[in-house]
Amino acid sequence: MVARTFVTGMIGAYFLSAGIQGYLIFRIHVIERVLLFAAGLLLIHPGAFTDVVGGILGATIFLPRWYRWRALKISPTADLIHSPKVKNQYHAH
Repeated sequence: MVARTFVTGMIGAYFLSAGIQGYLIFRIHVIERVLLFAAGLLLIHPGAFTDVVGGILGATIFLPRWYRWRALKISPTADLIHSPKVKNQYHAH
């Protein structure tokens, strides 16, 4: 119980910070920021139901970005403004 709460709290803090900063592997749009912020709050709040809902919500935003990053084989800390592979596709407008 304590380990699950710790792990979901850490993932929740990660999603919460991504929602505040507007960056999760690539830059994220406003609606994704709001959803990640909500997922982070749900994961931080202890409880099985909030963990499941927050995990699903956060995973729907995180996993597609992670798969794109792996397919492009770029560093998540790369300067996206100057990267020709992602400049037009992932640059926030």
